[in-house]
Amino acid sequence: MERGVVPGPHSQRWHSSCLVCGGRQAKGRGGRRVNGQPGCGKQLDSSAKRDTGTGGVWCRDCLVCALESRWQRFIVTADPNSVASSP
Repeated sequence: MERGVVPGPHSQRWHSSCLVCGGRQAKGRGGRRVNGQPGCGKQLDSSAKRDTGTGGVWCRDCLVCALESRWQRFIVTADPNSVASSP
């Protein structure tokens, strides 16, 4: 592999600076989430998890956090009265 490229999830090639939990914007967080948001900034390797919904790359803990927050938004926005009842 060329310089600065590392193996990432699903045998893809990634820039080493991009293969960070939460992406480049999360780099430098020192392994801590900000305000409970996923993306701790850890350097990742080929065992990183990839979210197909957002295209983000996460460590295992932050992937669970990302999926929980998405699920919570779905629950909050779901209106039980909007389901049509059968006569």
